[in-house]
Amino acid sequence: MNFTNLDYDSAHTYVEEAQRRGKAVSWDGYDMVFFKPNDRAYFAKNGRFMNGSWGFTTIIKPDASGTWRVRGSAYQPLRNRS
Repeated sequence: MNFTNLDYDSAHTYVEEAQRRGKAVSWDGYDMVFFKPNDRAYFAKNGRFMNGSWGFTTIIKPDASGTWRVRGSAYQPLRNRS
């Protein structure tokens, strides 16, 4: 699986761009939180209620060097700039 390493500035740029394109990604402190709506999340450990619906969250925490490792597929919004 491919990962992209993001430093502080790149991570913030990524989140801003992803939000601009309508992706459900946000910050929780220094953690990057991805949200994918799904009714089954009501019963799941990583389920969360956000913006009026249940969904699954994926949380990416920075490592000791302050780098976020984002899966390649999650990084798509920046690679497909028009």
